[in-house]
Amino acid sequence: MKGDYSNGVYRLDVTQTCPPTPGQPHKKPFHIPLLTGFLNAQGKELEERLISITKEHEVFEIPLPEKPTPSFLRSFSAPVKLHYAFTRAELLLLLEKDPDAFSRWEAGQKIALGVLQDLVDAHRSGKELKVEKEYLEILGKIAEDESIDPALRAQLLEMPEEGYLGQQQAVIYVDSVHAARNFLCKSIAVHNEKRFAKLLEQLTTKKEYAYTAKDVGRRALRSCALGYLAETGKSSYLDLALSLLKSANNMTDEIAALKALSHHEGSQREEGMHHFYQKWNKETLVMNKWLSIQAVSSLPGGLSRVKRLMKDPVFAINNPNKIYSLLVAFGRLNQVQFHAIDGEAYAFFADLVMDIDTRNPSVASRVVSLFNQWKRFDPKRQQLMKTQLERILKKEGISSGVFEIVTKA
Repeated sequence: MKGDYSNGVYRLDVTQTCPPTPGQPHKKPFHIPLLTGFLNAQGKELEERLISITKEHEVFEIPLPEKPTPSFLRSFSAPVKLHYAFTRAELLLLLEKDPDAFSRWEAGQKIALGVLQDLVDAHRSGKELKVEKEYLEILGKIAEDESIDPALRAQLLEMPEEGYLGQQQAVIYVDSVHAARNFLCKSIAVHNEKRFAKLLEQLTTKKEYAYTAKDVGRRALRSCALGYLAETGKSSYLDLALSLLKSANNMTDEIAALKALSHHEGSQREEGMHHFYQKWNKETLVMNKWLSIQAVSSLPGGLSRVKRLMKDPVFAINNPNKIYSLLVAFGRLNQVQFHAIDGEAYAFFADLVMDIDTRNPSVASRVVSLFNQWKRFDPKRQQLMKTQLERILKKEGISSGVFEIVTKA
């Protein structure tokens, strides 16, 4: 999609495509309802209209008093991937001012991905990492804006995960991706520390647990504020997280506090993990969360931690859910440690696959799928993963499921 404004008219040039599928090499154009708003330079809405796209290529002319910033796909009016060359300034305007929740969130995700990609590039080039103050300030204003629904505020403040960021790149450089996201999150936290502290204080309550949309949103926003405060690394906030963990009257708040502690070495983390374990170790499903939180912790020594947790009584190698909670969580969500350049995790997981395959080929197939995208990584990691896949293939008696996944990878 392309947009151009001149002589009081905004012209929107639209082309739609749909990739061929088996039996349908040529697709007819879809009827796409594109609910679109137009904002002026101050963020005031000029107009909103439903544009009906029915042809492969169309040009729409919309009379407007000044050059607009378009707000597409309002209310998620169509399940499509939309490509439009927004400037960073336009996206910042939509993030700060757009009255539509979906379009505002979409703008936020686009900005975050752009900022993160800039940080990835800077890290790979050995340059200083920087984030625009304007972006950090807008996020801070969103955090304290009580006119925005709490659940939406929490969503707007959440940054894309490392795995998703990696998928946007031709070659995945896990160390740079990890460094970029860590830097961005800490920058947001430090710049808006006072705002997050005030927000957490406002949202912390001793009232009875209630499952309502309003309360769910408030808990999500409180968890977000606590997570950012922990990102500052200040001991006072880790003490606060530990206190909130012990006083929580619902699992959402307990898990949020435990997650906040999990990424920071210290007595608070150890005490929090022990407290949660002692309280819930008889509850299998709850302990699955305990295992996962530690598996995805960004603290160094992730693989050693996983090996230690495998010896804990709450883990059982013959239980698929335990494997998914600890091992698969580590492989999928702790990218920087699963893909450590020494290749130790690759070898360990290859051994696990061959062992589990003798008892449960279905689970082994899921574990070995962690190697599926080995060709997307840098050459050294590619070779390390390829070596382990070849080793798995050479094992006598390998199951058909594991064989199929490895050969297709």
